[in-house]
Amino acid sequence: MADLDKSAVVIDQGASGIRAGLAGEDFPLVELRSRSDNELGKGPVDPGGGCESWHSVFQALGVGAEGRRLLICEPFGTSAHQRKERLELAFEEHRVSAVFMQLQPVLTLYALGLLTGLVLDCGEMGCRAAPVIDGYVLPHAFKSQAVGGRHVAARLLDLLRRRGYALSRDTSLAAVTAAKEKLCYLAVDREAEAKLARETTVGVTTYTLPDGHRLRLGAERFMAPEVLFDPQVMGLEAPGLAQLAHDAIQAADIDCRRALYQRMVLAGGGSLFPGCSARLAKDVRTLHASLAGVTSAEAGSKKMKINVDAVPRRKHLVFMGAAALADIMQDQGDAWVSAREWAEDPTRAAARCGSN
Repeated sequence: MADLDKSAVVIDQGASGIRAGLAGEDFPLVELRSRSDNELGKGPVDPGGGCESWHSVFQALGVGAEGRRLLICEPFGTSAHQRKERLELAFEEHRVSAVFMQLQPVLTLYALGLLTGLVLDCGEMGCRAAPVIDGYVLPHAFKSQAVGGRHVAARLLDLLRRRGYALSRDTSLAAVTAAKEKLCYLAVDREAEAKLARETTVGVTTYTLPDGHRLRLGAERFMAPEVLFDPQVMGLEAPGLAQLAHDAIQAADIDCRRALYQRMVLAGGGSLFPGCSARLAKDVRTLHASLAGVTSAEAGSKKMKINVDAVPRRKHLVFMGAAALADIMQDQGDAWVSAREWAEDPTRAAARCGSN
């Protein structure tokens, strides 16, 4: 258990909100949902306002910010300006004593004791494929798509409305999101699953909304999350998760690709659907076999081992890696950017944070 008087605070902030806790903890102690501009949550998360406020984080943790160290989990692609803004917020508004920043894909691997792998982070608003070699993200091979968990919920809502359910988009998205998280899954073989759904009722189940209305879900359970792998079912121009992973690996240096195929790591709440890891492995094998000119995915997999890690706790892998790293670094003062460094030269301090 972390020492409240000494432990660094860890903040992992994404499009869906903030997860925070203390160094050495296994799971975040605080989770705050972000506000969204519309039903698909468009618009940036503001770390200084509303339920996303860092004030709310420290208050919920029951610790003071002043004089405490802060580890910030940084999304890949954060600009120097955004980094400087976060440091300003930390040092000048919250008066923390020191800050360390590390990239989210690297922290995901840290949580599993790894330094190399392809991190596939599926969030509310999108999916990202980040090849990491020896603790460094390969920027030229990073890939992303703006299709994520919110789109699965929107797809499920549309499918149910086509079935005749009188569901309002504005009032029902939250309820449908809960149904999505509880009942949806990814079909390893979409055509076989669709045939089973047409010919039997084995996959049919019911779900009761908070207002008492009962929904009957069958094929919708796997048709909704299919948008992650085939965004065109919603008319979206994106490659899909398997193609995203394959493209990221192929964009990496040729001598790195085998290690990346052998260690694909799923992370984020959008990857929690049952069947996600099996579907990803199957589709990537097919793509690799096609690229290699092999007649079948099975034959191709004999030449290239393809493995997907999907640990049960993957929703919080970024935080877990950050908490472990912060605990290890508690006494490594030189690794942190201090408040004194910030006061002397903010630009230099921000650049040093960006070099981690």
